[in-house]
Amino acid sequence: KTFDKIDHSWKYLTVSKLPFSVDYDTRNLKLWKLILEIIRPQDIKLIMEIIWNLITGSNPHKKLFVFMGIPDTRKTTMMEIFTWVIGIENFSKEDPKKFLGKNNQFSTSQFVGKRGNLFDEIGNLTKEMIENQKAMVGGITQDTEAKNAQTRQPFDPKRFTFIYGTNTLGNNFSQLADDKSIITRFEIIPFEK
Repeated sequence: KTFDKIDHSWKYLTVSKLPFSVDYDTRNLKLWKLILEIIRPQDIKLIMEIIWNLITGSNPHKKLFVFMGIPDTRKTTMMEIFTWVIGIENFSKEDPKKFLGKNNQFSTSQFVGKRGNLFDEIGNLTKEMIENQKAMVGGITQDTEAKNAQTRQPFDPKRFTFIYGTNTLGNNFSQLADDKSIITRFEIIPFEK
């Protein structure tokens, strides 16, 4: 954290302080070289979209992102890069089975005040969980409550980005492949390197 006091400016608009100061004249070529070693060049726009969603705290295209590939293709490294850029405190790391399954009334409270959720291995989600995740991405604002708390807090999925890494999507995803809303909400980014 920089603890720099800065005056109000049109140059920034965030609801939480990010862990870096922006120098508009600098270019971090080492970081971009690393990113291009991990992903395919044609996927750079998707990575930029994820970073923009996380910085602005919005998800205008109502998508979640799945990094998919065989083991050792640096999917987790890509997620760690996001935590370096955006700040680890701006992410939750909730297992989708916890917040998409039954008896999950407190689970979305972990998302309040965060920019995104990172998690590995989603290939074992049930059809019902996949449908719940689809409905949650870009859905209406939900009232959520934390355990042992008397107040309810709003969680707005349109201001949140889900990012998952997995080796396989499993059988349940393939059975839903004809569902257009699944295709438009789940952005699958292959990791092959």
